[in-house]
Amino acid sequence: MVTTAANADVAPLHDRMPAVLPPSAWAGWLDAGDVGGAALAVLRPAPAGSLVARPASRSVNNVANDGPGLLTPSDPPARLF
Repeated sequence: MVTTAANADVAPLHDRMPAVLPPSAWAGWLDAGDVGGAALAVLRPAPAGSLVARPASRSVNNVANDGPGLLTPSDPPARLF
């Protein structure tokens, strides 16, 4: 996973976030001949408002857990702010 600085949506939670590449950047990112050029230019925060925060089960904190049930909150939501 490649990270970048957090955008306004993620900054209250963490100082960095995964780089989210728009489909228009995929070809350049996957171009093995472009070492450090245009491919790196797409590593920037996603535009503010483009991500949605949803509560999730605390089970997501254990890598042994997997499946769609992880997106169903089973614990009371944690206070984020």
